[in-house]
This record gives sequence, C-alpha cells and structure tokens, in this order.
Amino acid sequence: MNRRRLWVGSMTAVLALLPLRAEAGPAKEGRGERALRASLYLNSVPTMVEMVGESKKAILDTLKLDAGRRAIVEKALDETWTEKRIYSGAAASLEKQLSPEVLDAALAQMTPEVQAAIKAGIVDEASPEQAKAWLEAARKRPDAKEREALARRIAAHLPQPEAFQELVEQVVEVLGDVAQVATGTDDLRAALSRSFLEELEPLLQAMGNREAMALAAVIAYRDQPTSAMKALADALDSDPGRQLQRAAITSLLAGGKQARQDLVARLQRELKVAPAKAK
Repeated sequence: MNRRRLWVGSMTAVLALLPLRAEAGPAKEGRGERALRASLYLNSVPTMVEMVGESKKAILDTLKLDAGRRAIVEKALDETWTEKRIYSGAAASLEKQLSPEVLDAALAQMTPEVQAAIKAGIVDEASPEQAKAWLEAARKRPDAKEREALARRIAAHLPQPEAFQELVEQVVEVLGDVAQVATGTDDLRAALSRSFLEELEPLLQAMGNREAMALAAVIAYRDQPTSAMKALADALDSDPGRQLQRAAITSLLAGGKQARQDLVARLQRELKVAPAKAK
C-alpha cells in the first residue's frame, strides 16, 4: 500500500493528513454528515476506505483462506467498510456532541470557499531541497509576514499527533479484526500496528512541532491567494469552527468503530465462528 501517497510522510505535505481526493457526497446528506464533509477532515473517510482497499489483497493472501472463506471476507469488507457506513456512524456521533444550532453555525463558517482552501493546502510529497526552495520563495513575497501569521493560525487547529494516530489505527484495527475472526488468532494485529506506526513516526513527530507545522502551512499555501488563507483561518478561529474541528475527529473514530463492529458481527455470522469482541 502506498501510505505515503495517502497520508503523505513529508513535512511539505503534513497538512495532507486531510486526504487527497475531493469526492462529492450523496445528493441528500444529514446535517452531521454535511458538517463532517466541510471540516478539516473533509475527506478522511474516503481515505480510510481506500487504505483498507489497497491492503485487502495482501492481507487475504497472508491469511491463506480457502476460496469460499476468502470470498466471504472480501465481500463483507467491500459492503461493510464503506464511506456510507462510516459516515452514518460518525454523523450520528457528531449530532450527539453538537446541537443543530452549532452545526448550522459551523456550516455557515465552512463555506465552499473555505473548503476549497482546505483542499488547496494538500500538496505532493517533495524532497527536502524542493521544500526549502518553496519556503524561501514564499518568504520573498511582499506579504510574507501576513501569510506566515495566517499559516500559524491555521496550523493551530490541526490535530495533535495522538489524535491523528488514533485515526490511522482504525485502519490497522479493521484489518486486524478481519484476520482475527477469519483465523481465530490475533497475531497479525500487532505486526500491522508496528508496520504502520514505524512508517508514520517521522510524521507524528513533525505534527508535535507547531513551528514545523506552521512552516508546512506556509509551503502548502504558497500558490494560494492571501485572501483564501484568511478565509480559512477566520473560519477555524470562529467558535463554531473550533467546536466542529474538535468534535469531528471524535465522531470519525466512533463511525469507524461502529463499522468495524458491524463487520466483525457479519463475519462471525457468515464464517460461523465464536464471537470475538472488536477493540
């Protein structure tokens, strides 16, 4: 799996913890789902689904299941670990945390312009030399001081490393759940966790350094108008905007856990194995 492309293990793209793709949601969405799709985590769910999809074949090959059991597991993953299922649980959680009035106020702040600014801050991975060149060029702009101040305001709202790690661990856990239910042992979960976290460790360390995050934001927005950076910073600094960002990641974790529990229950039923509690 190309985790660097999905979660971007480069300082120049540390802001891309908010995923790469920008897919339109269903025509009809509830208030909670619309708020999640407008938050800093506007595309985390598609990426969580994509990461599992890219790992699926390798995991199933490792488990060495017979053709029938493999087909059951694969179908259950495809139909249960989906954007629809995760968003459903996450939206329900968000709507329990925030009142309709707060959600409406947050949606009013997170305008299409602000959402476009979030997506514009997602950049491709680059070498340290390229990142340095981009930063030097950004600092030569006439409004460089204003833009750096705005970058610091934006970076202040990005999650702590622990929260980001929990989000990634949802992917590890769903793969571990599949292996445990299908084989009756939980040996693979620890190995998966070590593999993911070893690769993510440099990014997690960088996320704990607010100065580095601010510089990453300067680089990420180097080609964007200062007005777009200000619109994003103002939205995030607003009280409804702050409440939405804090609640969004908790809600996404709840949605992921619910989808995992549904997957485990289905696999236990269809593979006729003893219940195993999802973590």
